Amino acid sequence: MKYFRNKDAAKSVLGAQTQAIVVSDQCPSYNWIAPERHQVCLAQVLRNLQQMADYSGKGLTANIGNRLVLLFKSVFRIQHRYESGEVEEIMWRRRMQRLRRSIKRWLECGGNVPASRYAGRCRHILKYEQGLWVFLNHPGTPLTNNEAERCIRGSVVA
Repeated sequence: MKYFRNKDAAKSVLGAQTQAIVVSDQCPSYNWIAPERHQVCLAQVLRNLQQMADYSGKGLTANIGNRLVLLFKSVFRIQHRYESGEVEEIMWRRRMQRLRRSIKRWLECGGNVPASRYAGRCRHILKYEQGLWVFLNHPGTPLTNNEAERCIRGSVVA
């Protein structure tokens, strides 16, 4: 049996009218899901931005990449502190809103870097920016799809 990773396959698995919150990578197969219900895996975004930070041409591209990596790591850090009860909700929301504004501003800067590969990546992330923040309105939504990927890894590797 052949398996595909396209929009029709995603609709078949999730149901074309799903009202669930879906956490996925940046695969276009999931772009049909309403943005307010489609949490983008922040671990994948962070990995992509780390590549930008490691850009061999250094300069502006790497500097913006480094700033974005630090900001996304801050999202993870404050989320973990909130989930563990170290930070109250009001402080968590304030910090996330500040991070959201900063990330958007730096992604806009990144969309203009000389390295077209990374400029395009920043513009792509900005296009789906709402999907970075679905977890803010849906408690319990994970920031990544790592757990789901670990669950299926055995069957994919086999």
